[in-house]
Amino acid sequence: MSDYERNKGKLIPSNKTIDDLFTELGGVEYNLDVHTKEEYVRDVCYEYDYEIINDTIYKVEFDVKGDCDYPEFADVKMNKDGSIDFHTYHYNGGAHWTEVVSGELAKQSK
Repeated sequence: MSDYERNKGKLIPSNKTIDDLFTELGGVEYNLDVHTKEEYVRDVCYEYDYEIINDTIYKVEFDVKGDCDYPEFADVKMNKDGSIDFHTYHYNGGAHWTEVVSGELAKQSK
């Protein structure tokens, strides 16, 4: 069910590949006739605090994960070391929090 949610934390670039995460997240036992390795990783990586944004794999360090009851906002900052600080509150029926972060980064690059 969709609802509003707040997420806050930091995305830290990892050197992992889709193949690395596929193995690490248990995909070796997965039936690839149903999905590709990337589809499998995208489906389960959130449970292990990894996310893929703009084709880069990040380890997520959450301060707040899926909290509720705030006005809608997105505060996103790209750091010099390549990490991204984020704090979002949005309707998750309209977008995943990573899409909100990606959209804010796109606005900042203009």
